[in-house]
Amino acid sequence: VKLSYATARNGQGLVARGSGSGAYGAGTLNIQLDGDAPLSLARGALSSRGTRVDGNANFSLVVGGRLDAPRTTGLVSVTNASLVDPLSNLQVGKLDAVAGFEGDTISIRRLRGRVGDGGRFTGRGNIGLSAGLPVNLEINLIGVPYTDGQTFATTLNGNLALGGSLVASPQLTGT
Repeated sequence: VKLSYATARNGQGLVARGSGSGAYGAGTLNIQLDGDAPLSLARGALSSRGTRVDGNANFSLVVGGRLDAPRTTGLVSVTNASLVDPLSNLQVGKLDAVAGFEGDTISIRRLRGRVGDGGRFTGRGNIGLSAGLPVNLEINLIGVPYTDGQTFATTLNGNLALGGSLVASPQLTGT
């Protein structure tokens, strides 16, 4: 099956463009996808917490390999997004991220944003898509303000690492 070019849109602002080919059975895939996805598509999953996310993700992906074992490569980027989570009293703005997909690994190449009134963070690392979701992330906090809104307020500075399995006892370490 060969697809010369197609564009799909939905009412929430998702736009996907694609082309490529695929064969039935154990045949090969070669599909290119690119487009834009509003982060507001995640609101349904986050609404029970009252969390709000705004911004847009751009993606450029290639799905190759065999139909029974596809392999995805490409990039997803987010620019100037925001996230507000009232349950944790967290407000993140100017959120920028670039993540690369290479087979069964998501490589977070750049992650940065502003927290509250002046703090910032950066991060990078890998998340595996294999069993257990192995993770190796580094997060740097610079002057990040935090308050529970009632009892205490503090400013966080530090270098954190998240490792192990995301589904079975991940380990957070750092200074």
